[in-house]
Amino acid sequence: MKYKIIKISNEPIFSSIQDEGRYAFEQFGVPNSGAGDKLSYRIGNLLLGNVFNSASIEILYGNTNFEFLNNTQICITGADMNPKVNGIPVKMWEIINISKGDKLALEASAKNLRAYLSVKNGIELGSTLNSKSTHSIFDLGGMRPVSYTHLRAHETVLDIEWRLLLEKKRVVGGGGGGGGG
Repeated sequence: MKYKIIKISNEPIFSSIQDEGRYAFEQFGVPNSGAGDKLSYRIGNLLLGNVFNSASIEILYGNTNFEFLNNTQICITGADMNPKVNGIPVKMWEIINISKGDKLALEASAKNLRAYLSVKNGIELGSTLNSKSTHSIFDLGGMRPVSYTHLRAHETVLDIEWRLLLEKKRVVGGGGGGGGG
């Protein structure tokens, strides 16, 4: 069941949706993709009891803020970006209980590049070539990184999915009208 869970409340440098990856399409010119730090990605989903290949948000460079629109559980793994929920430091590599309205802030990491925000039951998006993973250069998969689509502050993951679908429709001349989120 899809429902809104996360709102991105600033414009991060580079964040995207990733899963185990897109493989076996090289003969068609499509490169492999997926989480850049598979171990961190997998541990976050494992700790939450998510099914294999659940989509997570891969955050590069930090400086990212989220607001939660529903109660959930999350796990933050990978690079230590000094996470804070409502201004209070929280531990990485552990399950964090989140209440509706909670705000998560991630700072820039002093070392390492990628952190993963895994959400209980994963992030639901449609698959492209058997994967939800974003491949920014080939414009495939989940949420496009901010440096390519100018992710708008205050969008939810579902808002982004619909906006990108409508933008793609307009590009290929399929109409499109409709409002956004």
